[in-house]
Amino acid sequence: MKKVIVFHLGSVFDISEDSLEDRTPLEVASTPHLDHLYSRSFSGSFSVPNIDDSFLVTHLMSLMFGYKNFQHSSVQLAEGLECELNRNDIVFKNNFVTLKPTTKSLSIVDPSGSSLSVEDKQELTEFLNANLFKKRDEYFFLKTNSEGDSVFIYRREKLEKDSVSFKQFKSPYENIGREIDGTPQIKEQSKRFMYIMNESQMLLSKHPLITEKSGSDFFFPNSIWLYEGAFVEDQSENENIVEFKSASVVSSNLILKGFSKMTGMQFFPWKDFKAKEVFEENEFVFIDKEYSKYQFDSFEKVDRIQKLDNEILQLTHLLNKESAKVLFLFNYPYNKNSLGKKGYSFLLTEIEKGKFYLPRRKFTIFDLLCFISNAISPPEPSCSRFIEKKFNQRRTVNPIILRSKVFAS
Repeated sequence: MKKVIVFHLGSVFDISEDSLEDRTPLEVASTPHLDHLYSRSFSGSFSVPNIDDSFLVTHLMSLMFGYKNFQHSSVQLAEGLECELNRNDIVFKNNFVTLKPTTKSLSIVDPSGSSLSVEDKQELTEFLNANLFKKRDEYFFLKTNSEGDSVFIYRREKLEKDSVSFKQFKSPYENIGREIDGTPQIKEQSKRFMYIMNESQMLLSKHPLITEKSGSDFFFPNSIWLYEGAFVEDQSENENIVEFKSASVVSSNLILKGFSKMTGMQFFPWKDFKAKEVFEENEFVFIDKEYSKYQFDSFEKVDRIQKLDNEILQLTHLLNKESAKVLFLFNYPYNKNSLGKKGYSFLLTEIEKGKFYLPRRKFTIFDLLCFISNAISPPEPSCSRFIEKKFNQRRTVNPIILRSKVFAS
């Protein structure tokens, strides 16, 4: 079997912007290598299941590999942060946020704690862990790493799942400017999480770090926000689910690190990535170049795309002795008014001795899944909803994966 290499390129910045004369950053950017790849690839698009999880790529990989015990990305992030987890623990992603008073309650102003350094976040994490009130039968803690990623782990004896609802705990980015107390009735245990956030606000308001800096900076963070909560499912040892002798993930994303740990794949952060060795020693390599968690202005997006094009060129030079199926995956929003609903577009090509060729025949979505997962039967439509017709519903030039000038006939 030939090797399989997947490049996950994340957001393609295909929304037009006024500062670029109503063009998308991808229309403006010079991407000669990706332009060449398109001429040597089959292209297509598919939707993903409607799951309550903002990080879809691990769910997509789970579908590809037939992994049934899918863990929410909150749990995978905790695994990536090396947290000790038990079955039925509750894991939330956590942000330090700025709350401001309104006429009725409070609203989120800064959802990312941008005024805090990583050291500040770690100091406040330790402070809250030491001072938040705990009941006799419960255990919880916050953990914030050297990159600023943060989670909240909650454990309680005889916790009934029916007493917990996660619907109230959405991303702080979805709550900017909204009054946070204007929420529908929540379940009993969820009120405890709301109480913990309220208590953290009262504690942080008296912390020297907050009192010293908030006077000169109105947007200085003053609370925490728990979101995207999930139960930890069965943590028993999983056999290697990948049908390859060896498989690796290259990424700086701790969610992917947690996914790799759970599925028996090797994980390499970019700083430890030795491309030649990884390509030679693995049958499957997943390379993550996602930048969507960073905030770029229009011209920075153009620059980032051009750098990405050059990085792909450098990586493919290292494949001059390899024969492999190569899949390029791109996130895209279905439309400007629904940026939260995302799917994937793809370029599928083959490389032999450093040169890209069209695959031997056109691949369907089923073929695409099969050559990655060695699947015997396609996934159930009710749970996977891979729909090629979604590809034809794009508002931009059809077909569009990278940018309109690439596909101009």
